[in-house]
Formats: sequence, C-alpha cells, structure tokens
Amino acid sequence: MLFTRAAMTSAKCVRLVQMMGLDRLDGEQDSIPPMLGPPESWLDKEERRRSFWGAFAIDAHASISTGWPSLISSDDVTTRLPASEEAFVSGR
Repeated sequence: MLFTRAAMTSAKCVRLVQMMGLDRLDGEQDSIPPMLGPPESWLDKEERRRSFWGAFAIDAHASISTGWPSLISSDDVTTRLPASEEAFVSGR
C-alpha cells in the first residue's frame, strides 16, 4: 500500500509542475499561461529548473519500477538541464 500512496504523491507532484509551466521554461510561450509569474532572477529560474528535473526523475523512476507509462512526455519538455552546482551557488 505504501508504494501506491507514493505513486499518487508523485503524480500530484508532476501535475503541479505541469500546471506551473516548469516543463516549458525555456521554450516558446504557448497558449497555456503558466501559474507562476516571470522569474525575478537567474537563480529563481534555476530553482524552477531544478524543481522540474527533480519531478521528472521521480516520474521516470516510478515508470521504470512499475512499468506504468510516465506522466511527463519527454517530447514536450523544453526546460534546459540545470547549471552546475558551483554556478548555482555562486549565482553565475
């Protein structure tokens, strides 16, 4: 039962990430407006990237573990990979 609860929590996380538009941070703006306003700084955008890729990894792990289809289609993702930890910490 715990894995089912974890899968439901993961699905909620993925849906929130998609509703906030974190899966399309670096692509063209489409007709679906994101819930979040524009990022105030590079660090703000980088935090959004890291949040998305964390959710992506959780979704991929759940998909691989169970054989269920993933909730995030990698063809629709326009968010770039995060910067290095050194660049993030120093704000570059």
